Order: sequence, then structure tokens, then C-alpha cells
Amino acid sequence: MASRTPNRPPIGRNNTPRLSPAAYLNSKLDDIRTTHGVPALAAVLVRDGGDTVIGLAVGQRRSDLAATLSANVVQQSDRFCIGSVSKPFTGYLMARLVQQRSDFAWTTRIRDVFPEMTSEAFRTRYRIRESYLDKTLEQLMSHSADLPYAPVNGFEMTVNRTALSDAFRTEYATADSLAVRRYNYVVTSLQDEPVPSPGSSIVYGGGCIIAAAMAERLTGKSYEQLMQDEVFTPLGMSRSGVGRLATNSTPDGVWEHNSNPSTGVITPDAAAIELVENFHSHGPAGAVHTTHADMARFITANLSESGKPKSVVNDATLRQSHERPDAGESTFTRAGWERTGSGTSFCVKHNGDNCRSRAELRVFPGQNHGYAAMTNVSNGCADGTHIGAQAVADTLSLLKQMHDDWNTLF
Repeated sequence: MASRTPNRPPIGRNNTPRLSPAAYLNSKLDDIRTTHGVPALAAVLVRDGGDTVIGLAVGQRRSDLAATLSANVVQQSDRFCIGSVSKPFTGYLMARLVQQRSDFAWTTRIRDVFPEMTSEAFRTRYRIRESYLDKTLEQLMSHSADLPYAPVNGFEMTVNRTALSDAFRTEYATADSLAVRRYNYVVTSLQDEPVPSPGSSIVYGGGCIIAAAMAERLTGKSYEQLMQDEVFTPLGMSRSGVGRLATNSTPDGVWEHNSNPSTGVITPDAAAIELVENFHSHGPAGAVHTTHADMARFITANLSESGKPKSVVNDATLRQSHERPDAGESTFTRAGWERTGSGTSFCVKHNGDNCRSRAELRVFPGQNHGYAAMTNVSNGCADGTHIGAQAVADTLSLLKQMHDDWNTLF
């Protein structure tokens, strides 16, 4: 991805040739990848409200194949899974629908969208707690609804999708099955006791999955289709989607990897290329994938103070989405971002980890810039060195340094 910057003499303070931002990022990014031993690493920096964009992906798609194999060399169009960074992507869709529809607002309640759940007979049959029905879209997205992430009776958290028999496996990988399972997530989430009890701290959970199901009910479209129609296509994010990154062993895209911190062994996860990965009901919370170029478009679309016109979500709605509905209760915003800082230096951010990929995104709307890093390896919750998290953290530090020292470096 090329840099769009003003012309300046290519000479540094000591009469040495200046590196271009792209060349500088290429050199540093590959050093970080090699230092931490991650297969692939991607980074993107957006400055000046989107007028300057530097992005790059380096490394190999599979760690167990030769780095020189042409099919194994990472391409700039390769997608990375962003894990829970999917949540603010889902939040952007919610902002789009809030802006578009008269029957959908940040204060829309579960009961408003699923009227069948207000029936005493329905609640009794499915053991739904009535108090949950008053939870609003903004509470669901900001993790302040006291709902559990993994319902006790939930199907998706316990089933081994790749071990399903042929008939069940075929049925699982269908849009109809996905719609049923996502609705089932809503029902089973409303059965469990609040965690913690109302009035205490936030519970980081799957509220965005319920929000996605609400959008599905109102629009008659799946979450996956809504993301394509309302977010990815209008923003020009042609390589973004929900689900698997590659489809075969050749490979034809980035493979995700498991890292064992005890042994240092990195293993490509063949389960991640299965078709069923495109049909997980928890997709709104962790299965979005994107490229560094598409991530740049998403960052630019969230720069509410750039003064540039927005074609999808306008600045006024963006500002709502970047605000906390209740600053005393949650550090998360209406659109699922974590918000830190104050004044024009505030940051909306999120990290993501699905136990085989790692990503982090940071956007500074008041300062008109943002950056992100992604890699295709994780050790999940295992104790010990997390090479994916370390590589992403070092990449974020690099991008921050490039932004802060731009005029000196380039």
C-alpha cells in the first residue's frame, strides 16, 4: 500500500537518504516477525484522516511449509482473523442500522424485537428471566447487561464442529441452521442468572451476538449478509468477511496456528479451513476477517473528527457509537469499543484472540489517525510466552513511533 505524503527532500539530518515509510515498515515489521517467530504479521497505519495510509503483510501462510514456496508467501490481499476486534465491526453495523431505521435505536430493548418472549407461556417454557428483556442494544454492546458469555445450555461452546457426523456436519454448514443456532444463543443466554448480580462491574460477554440476532429479526437478513451489504461493500472492503481464511492445504490463504508456550512448537490448525468455520453463531463476536488494506478503510470510516464526508455512518452517529452509555458502569462504548483517554486524545480500541490468531486495533478519532496489527498464531489461554500477543504489541509500538516521529523519520 503506497504512502500519500507531501514531497520532501529524500535526505536526513546527517545527509543520509531517507527511507520511505513503506520501506521502513517493511524492514521493522519483518524484524518483529522474526524475533517472535510468528508465521505472518500484518500492520497498517492511517494518518491525516485517511490521506496517508501505510500497510504491509509479511511472512508465510503456513509455518510447516518452506518459506520460499510461492504458494506459501503471504500476499498483500491475504486476510487475517481479528477475533474479538469483530465486536466493534459488529458495532459499526449496529450504528449503520440505528442511523437507517426508525424501529432500531441504541435504547431498543430485547422485548421490542422479540415480542414472543414477552409471553408468560414462552418464558415459562424456555425458562427466560423477564428482567433480561429490558436490556437495550447499547447495554448489550457495552457489556453492561450482566449476561453470561457462554450460556450453560448453549450448544456452540461445547460442540466439536469438525467431529460432527456427515449428516449433522452438512446441516450445520447452512444459513438456515445458523439462523436457528443464533436464535438459540439468545434464548439460552436469557436463562442463566445475571453475572455478576445487577449493579456491580461489567461482564465481558456475548451481547453483540444478541444484538446481531436482533438485527437479523428486524431486517430478515443474516448477520453475515448484513455485514456485506451495509459495511464491507459500501466501504470498499472487498476482501473482508466472516469465517475461514483459507480453504485448502496448498494453501490459498493464511492458515491459523496454535502455539505451545511450553515446547515452542507452532502447529497449523487444519480445522480452521473447514467449511463449518463460516457458520458459527458466535461470528459477530469473533469470526470477522480482513486485510490490512480493508482495515485501513474501516479505521478511516471511524475518524469522526476528520471533517471528511462519510458514506456509511455519519459523524454524528459515529460520535454516539464511540461514547459510553454509562461512564460509571462500563469502559465500553455503544458500539463495542473499549474507550480510554479524554479530550481530543481519547482512543477507542479492541484486541482479539481466538486461540489461533491475534489482532489489535486502536483509533484516535480526535487526532485523525489509527493503526492495527494482526498475526496468524496464538496460544489462547495457555500459560507462558504468547508470541502472537508479543508480536502484535511490538508492532503497535512501531506504528505509534512512526506516527509520532513522522516528520523526523520521513
